[in-house]
Amino acid sequence: MRLTLKVTLAFLVVCVTVLAVTARLRVERERDHFEEQRDRSHRVLGALVAATIAEVWARRGVDAARDVLRHVQTTDTAVQLRLVCADSDVAALPAGLTCAGLRSLRRRAVRSVIERDAPREAAHLTYIAVPVDESRTEVLEIRESLEGEQRFVAGSIRDSATSAALVVCVCGLASFLLGLVIVGVPARKVIAKAQRVGLGDLSGPLALRLHDELGDLARAMDAMCDQLAAARDRAEHETRAKLRAYEQLRHAERLTTVGKMASGLAHEIGTPLNVIEARASTIADGTVQGDRARASAKAVVEAVERITGVVRALLDFSRRKGEGAAPVAVRSLVEGTLAFLRPMATRRGVALEAHLGDAPGRLLGDALQLGQAVTNLVMNALQASPQGATVSVSVATVDATPPEGVTAAGPFVRISVADRGPGIAPEDRERVFEPFFTTKDVGEGTGLGLSVAWGIAAEHGGWACFEDRPGGGTVFQLYVPALAKEEATA
Repeated sequence: MRLTLKVTLAFLVVCVTVLAVTARLRVERERDHFEEQRDRSHRVLGALVAATIAEVWARRGVDAARDVLRHVQTTDTAVQLRLVCADSDVAALPAGLTCAGLRSLRRRAVRSVIERDAPREAAHLTYIAVPVDESRTEVLEIRESLEGEQRFVAGSIRDSATSAALVVCVCGLASFLLGLVIVGVPARKVIAKAQRVGLGDLSGPLALRLHDELGDLARAMDAMCDQLAAARDRAEHETRAKLRAYEQLRHAERLTTVGKMASGLAHEIGTPLNVIEARASTIADGTVQGDRARASAKAVVEAVERITGVVRALLDFSRRKGEGAAPVAVRSLVEGTLAFLRPMATRRGVALEAHLGDAPGRLLGDALQLGQAVTNLVMNALQASPQGATVSVSVATVDATPPEGVTAAGPFVRISVADRGPGIAPEDRERVFEPFFTTKDVGEGTGLGLSVAWGIAAEHGGWACFEDRPGGGTVFQLYVPALAKEEATA
């Protein structure tokens, strides 16, 4: 609608300009024609009257000549005739004209127009020399008021203005209606299509059957939508493929961790198996009976439950997917992870400490994935710490400032894992969380542990970072949005 109005207004401006110039030229041409006809009639009338006056003057005298002039005057009141330079009738002449000069004109006429601010009304004046005899020449003045000319010009202007207004109205209405049909309707369709594209709807081609710029625009937009749809399909396919690859990498990292913990689990399982063997032998041999037999059987059951718990934890950790988002008890998560990794720490000669005195209650997330993230951080600390060192794990609720790209609101649960290793070299600090980047020896790491932990934190609306530990070592921190008490209760 606005484009149609603009085009219509521009067309009307051009139309009015052309009509105004045309009307002006037409009025000037008609005025010139009017003046030309008036001059011709003055010359004809002046010539006839001058000849008559000269003949009457010569035969019958000046009084008879003036009677003739008065008789001619009464036939046309719009035109006034008089002798302006006679001895008894010397009249005022326009500026620049004199009787002597007019008498020398002979048969040539002079025209002069008196301005409106003159004492008499504006008029068109024609002076013609009247040779009475060879020694005397009089001057005849023909005066015609400009009122008729002014009325003619005003009427011509009025007619031109009326015609121009009629043309402007008709052309403006036609331009507006044509603009609505030719521009407005297709433009609204294009706008509606653009709005649907903005909302993600790439279906429904425009199919404007126009062979102009709007038609080209519609066809270009349809082609763009087809390309966007194809690009979106490719992006979705590639995203699904990347997610599958990332999940496979994460699962591979879990299996790598399981393999590294195999030797530690041998001790965890071996001790209960020895207990089962010894207690079961005494029961089978009949060495113990009664209450002692029941105690031995109970010890066998406890050992089996311990083995079952260790195996179940190993299987749960090696599973490909978690159970989805749910309230997770932070203390249980950290304690279970440390219990799971303690055999590996013992085998490496590194102590594990947990500071969970003020640990928050719950957070919303995938327990399996969060457990893997904490496991990766602890294993990285164990591998970086020398024998006899201590790796400490602490949990706190803090109001931290998220880095750029994280939109989750605080407070956050911060899980910190501190080691006493050599720290991170300055040239490696920017690549710590890159996939497959590692500074460990061959066989010690895959370079996926820290990147997987960072990815899990990002999936939960948080982030992972690190900082140097006072006295040597590094502290890796995992930030996850905390779950409010009322949300945890619900």
